Amino acid sequence: MDGREHRPLFPESFVGASIDQIVLHAAALDPVERTAFLERLGKEAPELLQRAQGFLIAASDVSVSFLETPASDLLAPEPADAADTRSPISGGERYEVEKLLGSGGMAEVWKAHDRQLDRPVALKLLFDDLPDHAALCLREARAQARVRHNHVLEVYDTGTLDGRPFISLRYTHGTTLLEAAEELPLESQVALLVQVAEGLHAAHAMGLVHRDVKPSNVLVEEGDDGTLHAWVTDFGIASVLRSGDSLTGDRLVGTAHYLPPERLVRDGTVDRRADIWSLGVTMYRLFTGELPFDHTMVPELLLRIRDQDPKPPRELAPSLPEDLQAIVWKCLAKDPGLRYPSARALAEDLQRFLAGDVVEAHTATWEYRVTRFIVRNRALVKLGGIASVLLTISLGVAALLGFQAMRANARVELRQGQAEELIDFMLVDLRKKLEPVGRLELLDDVDEQAMSYFLSMPENELDREELARYARSLHQIGDVRMRRGRWQEASEAFAEALELHRSLADRFPGDQQLFDLGQSFFWVGYVRWELGETESALQAFEEYRTVSRELVEREPSRSDWQLELAYAESNLGTVSLELGELETSRRHFETSLSIRQELLATSPEDSELVLGTARAHNSLAITLEALGKPAATRSHLEKDLELKKLLVDKNPDHATFRDSLAVSHNYLGAWMGRYGAWAEAKEHLEHAAEIHEQLWRNDNSNADLRYKLALDRGALGLVLLGLGEEDEALQVMLWACETLDELVGEGPSSHHWRRDLGGSLNYLAVARLSTGDLQGARESAEAALAAFSALGTAAVTDRLVARRISESHLLLGEAALRRGEDERARGHWREAEELLEPFVEISDYRLLPPRARLALRLGTSPASPSPHELLVAQGFCSPMYRELCPP
Repeated sequence: MDGREHRPLFPESFVGASIDQIVLHAAALDPVERTAFLERLGKEAPELLQRAQGFLIAASDVSVSFLETPASDLLAPEPADAADTRSPISGGERYEVEKLLGSGGMAEVWKAHDRQLDRPVALKLLFDDLPDHAALCLREARAQARVRHNHVLEVYDTGTLDGRPFISLRYTHGTTLLEAAEELPLESQVALLVQVAEGLHAAHAMGLVHRDVKPSNVLVEEGDDGTLHAWVTDFGIASVLRSGDSLTGDRLVGTAHYLPPERLVRDGTVDRRADIWSLGVTMYRLFTGELPFDHTMVPELLLRIRDQDPKPPRELAPSLPEDLQAIVWKCLAKDPGLRYPSARALAEDLQRFLAGDVVEAHTATWEYRVTRFIVRNRALVKLGGIASVLLTISLGVAALLGFQAMRANARVELRQGQAEELIDFMLVDLRKKLEPVGRLELLDDVDEQAMSYFLSMPENELDREELARYARSLHQIGDVRMRRGRWQEASEAFAEALELHRSLADRFPGDQQLFDLGQSFFWVGYVRWELGETESALQAFEEYRTVSRELVEREPSRSDWQLELAYAESNLGTVSLELGELETSRRHFETSLSIRQELLATSPEDSELVLGTARAHNSLAITLEALGKPAATRSHLEKDLELKKLLVDKNPDHATFRDSLAVSHNYLGAWMGRYGAWAEAKEHLEHAAEIHEQLWRNDNSNADLRYKLALDRGALGLVLLGLGEEDEALQVMLWACETLDELVGEGPSSHHWRRDLGGSLNYLAVARLSTGDLQGARESAEAALAAFSALGTAAVTDRLVARRISESHLLLGEAALRRGEDERARGHWREAEELLEPFVEISDYRLLPPRARLALRLGTSPASPSPHELLVAQGFCSPMYRELCPP
C-alpha cells in the first residue's frame, strides 16, 4: 500500500479539532479529496468552513521563502497594518538594548546588555499583535529553562518590557548552522550535528519535544581555541509530554518544510521521533544544499512530505559517504518506528561515522527503501523476483566477507549481521506489509535464498545466538510458506527448526530454549494436522505437552507456562476428537478450560485470556455434541458467545475480536439449526455473516475472511430452507458454493477448505431437491463428490469427510428415486453404507443422521435404540434431514 491507503484521510469527527488541525489536514489532501473534506466540514461544522477556506487560500499564495516561518503563522493571514502596530523597543531599567539581530514570524531578537548581571544577552520580544502572546512567551521560557545542557541555549530571565513579553537568553557571537556549515568540511559539520542531537536528547529526557528543529534554530559559536560549539534554541513551540503521553490534538506548529508526515494526519501521534525527522531534513539540506521536499505552494509541499520519497542524497551530492546517506534515510523514514528511537542513538551513529566504524543505519535503510519500493510498485508484474534479487545481493556480500577468517573484524561481522537482519525483515516485517495486499508471492524465492544462506554455516560452529537466529528464520520461512498454502514445504522448514531447537536445548539448557523447543513441536504438529497427517500431528502435540508440563513444574507460579499447557491440552483434544477418541478429547478440553478459567479469575481484564477461555468453551462444546449431550453443548456455546460479546463491547473496532464473535454466532446458529430452533439460528447466522462481510469489505484480499463468510451463508441457507424461504436459501447457498470453489481454485488450499466446499455443495443439492430441481440436485451432489475426491486418503480415513461423502450418495440416491431409478438409488445408498462401516464402533452422534436415513431407505433394522430413536430423544431436527424430525 502507498501512504494514502493506510493513513486515514478524513477524521471521524470534527469535535474538538482546532482550526489549525483542520486547515493543515485539508492542505495535505489532493484537490478531489480536499473538496469532499470541505463539503463534509460544511455539513458537520459550518461555523468552521469559511475560516478554513480563507486560511487555505492564504496558504496557497505563500512563497517558498516565507515557509521558514512557523506553520501557525503561515496558515494565519497577517493583518494588513501589522507593521504599524509594533511598539518601539525599550529595555527598561535593566537592559540596554543595542541592535536588532533578526526578526521571524513571531518575534524580534535584539542584542542587549544586562546592567544587573553585567553581561551581554539576547532579548527575544514577541510581537504584541499576536493572540495569547504572554502565554506563548511564558511557555517558551519555561520549556527551555528546564533543560540544563551544554548544547541547549540557556534562558536567563523572562518578563515584559513596555508591555511586550520577552525572554532573556545567553548571547552568542555565532551564526546559524546553515551559514556556519558553508565554510566547514564535512567532518566538522557532522561533529556539530552530534552536538545538536545531544542537546535534543537532553530536552527529550525532560519530556520536551522541540517540534521546530531546523538550521535557523541552531546557533554555532567559535571558541577562543577555534573549536565550534552548537546551541539548540527557540523552544517556543515545544510541547511538554506528560507521563509519556504522545502529542495529539494540540496546536499544529512548526516550519512547513520540516514537518514530519505523522503531523499531517488527524490524531497522528507525535513524539520525540518527530524531532529526529526534522533533524534529518536539516542534515539533508546541509549535505546536499537542497531541501528533501520542496514546492512553492503549501498544499503540494505537504502532499510530497506525506506521500513521496526524496531523491537519494548521493544523487545530489555524489561525494557524500554512503554511511551518512544511510543515517539521513533512517531519520527520514515515513514510519516513525523505523527512525532512530532517540536523539542519543542518532548522535552515537554519527560518532561511529566519525570514528570510521560502520553505522547501524544500513539495516534500517534496507528496511525503509525495500519496503517503500516494493509496496509502492506492487502492481508491476516483474516485481516477483525483486525481493529475492535484493536478498541475493546482500547474502552474497555477507558470504564473501563473513566466512573469510582472515578478514574477520567488527565491520565484517556487522555486514553479516545486517544480511541476517534483512532476512528477518523480509520474512517478518515485509511479509506483514505484503499479506494484507495479497502479494505474498513477492517472497516466493526469499525463503529459498535464506535457507541456502543458513545451510552454508556449519551448525557445530554456531554459538547460541546464531543457532537461535537460524531457528527463528526457519520458523519465519515456515510461516511464509504456510500462509501461501505450501503446506508440505512449510512442514520441512518447521521440522528443520525443530532439530535446531533440540540442539539448542541440549547444548544450552534453560527455560527459553525449552520454551522454543515446545513452540517448534507445536508448529510441526499444526502443519501436519493441516496436511491430514493426524497420527504424526498427535505425536508432535504430545511432545509439546511434555515440554509445557516441564516448564510448569520448574515454575508453577508462571502464568505464561500455565497457558502453554492449556494450549497443549487443547491441541490434543482436537486430534483426539478427529480420531474418534471422544472421552479422551473431552478430558483434554476440560483440562484446558480449567487452566484458563483459573488464570482468568486472577486477570479478568486480560483480553487474550478472555478470548482463549471463550474458544476453550467452543472446543469443549464440539466434543460434547459428538458425545450426544445437546444441553451441555448449548451451554458452552452460549458461554463462548457471552465472553466474546464482552470483548467486542470493550473493543468495538478490534478486528480479531469481531471475527471471533462472528465465529461464535456461526457455531451457535448452526447448532440451533440442527435442533429445530430455526428462527433463532437465522438471527445468529445473519449476525455472523454481517460481521464477516464488514471485515472482508475492509480487507477484501483476506481469503480467510471470505472463506468464513461463505460458511456463514451456507449454514444460513440451510436454515432458511427449514423456514420455507427457498428462493433466498438458494441465493445464499449459490454464493457460498461459488465463493468456496473460487478460493480452492485460486491456489493451494487446506484439507478443511476442500471439505467445506463439498459440504456446501451438499446443502445446495438439498435445496434443489426441495424445489424439484432433480437435475440440479444431481449436479451439485456430483460436484461435492469431486471436491471430496481431491482430499485423497482423507476421504476414507476422516469420518467427517466420510459422513459428508455418504450424504452426497444419499442425495444422489434421493434424486434417482424421484426419477424412478430405484436400482441406481439403492446403489448410491449402499455406497454410503460402506463408507460409514469403518466408523460403526465410534459413538459419534454426528454420524447418526446419515445412518438413520440409510436405515429408513434400505429397510434395515439395527439394534435398539436405533439411530433414529437416539436422534428423536435428543430433539435433533435439521433441514437436511426433515424426515428424521420428531413428529
